[in-house]
Amino acid sequence: MNIYLIAFLAVLATILGGLIVFRFRKKFFKGIIAFTAGTFLAVAFFNLIPESFELSKNIQLMTLFLAIGFLLFYILQRFAIIHACEEEDCRYGRHEHIGILGASGLIFHSFLDGFAIGLAFQVSLKIALIVSIAVIAHKVGDGIGLVSLMLHHKNSSKRSIIFLLIDAMVPVIGIFLSNFLRLQQFYLGLMLAFFAGFFIYIGASDLLPEAHREDTSFRILISTLAGFVFVYFLNNFFVL
Repeated sequence: MNIYLIAFLAVLATILGGLIVFRFRKKFFKGIIAFTAGTFLAVAFFNLIPESFELSKNIQLMTLFLAIGFLLFYILQRFAIIHACEEEDCRYGRHEHIGILGASGLIFHSFLDGFAIGLAFQVSLKIALIVSIAVIAHKVGDGIGLVSLMLHHKNSSKRSIIFLLIDAMVPVIGIFLSNFLRLQQFYLGLMLAFFAGFFIYIGASDLLPEAHREDTSFRILISTLAGFVFVYFLNNFFVL
């Protein structure tokens, strides 16, 4: 198994997820937003928080950084909206800066995905295969989530594509740097908790209310639950 092939497949999977949003957003954008909300929350609960505790071994500090991530994103969103309301129409609390902040969290997570692949190859081919399958499988969801978030917050298609390409490429950077960097697990765990707080805020306080605004059908509810099930399935059937 070639590590460069794995990196290439991860890039393609991320871009595919973004293209799905561009292809179907006119007909199913509310459903895509709901699905994205489900995936953001599920990634926080089923992936980032457990991994954070496993790495840091300190539940008090982990929950503190989780709360800091949640509150910081809330504060940044309020400041961005206040600034936007002084310049333009900002109904429903949407502003491009919020999309950029959320996308940056996803990009950091994608970097760690690549870093994990690189480290796995240093352990054994068996572990590398399992980790690589898990990463590639959920990169489609990452692409969907990033583009949905950017477009929802009034970012242009061009800017959304740029961030999608960055998100697609950072795992390659993570794989490369895994040969030289050795991050302490304790601090890495706290960073994961911090971004888990980001993801919980984005999913629960931003995307879910938008998905249900003017659409209270079961389709939105099912789309949200589908996002949860999608991530839960990946974490339980593709992760060592």
